[in-house]
Amino acid sequence: MRVLGDTSELPDSLLLNHRQHPRTIAGSSQPFVVLNFIYTRCPTVCSTLGFRFKQLQDTLYELGLADQVEMLSISFDLKHDSPEMLNDYLTWHQADDRVWSALVPQSTQTLDALIQRFGVVVIDDEFGGYTHNAAIYVIEQGRLKKIFNDDEIDNAIAYIIANSAHQIPIQAKR
Repeated sequence: MRVLGDTSELPDSLLLNHRQHPRTIAGSSQPFVVLNFIYTRCPTVCSTLGFRFKQLQDTLYELGLADQVEMLSISFDLKHDSPEMLNDYLTWHQADDRVWSALVPQSTQTLDALIQRFGVVVIDDEFGGYTHNAAIYVIEQGRLKKIFNDDEIDNAIAYIIANSAHQIPIQAKR
């Protein structure tokens, strides 16, 4: 996990979601946004990120926090990831679109700005895919606050719980 010194506001970049609706990351009405960067044809890292996000989605519902967190998977494959492909990705991972959306930037300039802001490394592998880093980004009140490794989903959940106005009941030991 990295704690960020620069928690400046996010760029107000226009993206298209899996339902073909335009939106921005900064436009979330939830106090927390958890996002990752993927491409739908990725057979390795992105599939793992999808399953980790499914785990996060389920945990948010179990803890009663689903109404405070929006989950976003942003594609960096502008050539192939149409809203239909994003929808298929979400369906494959059993996403509940009340909580989890997939988005694609509307231009290469928007994608470049997002990749730079979030520190994503994406390298074309010359075979139609990409080599890229995987992380889970936590945005709180419109500001990027934490970056977790892709295997630190429990730490991301713990951060949300610790910083949530919602109180999680503690079960009494018997």
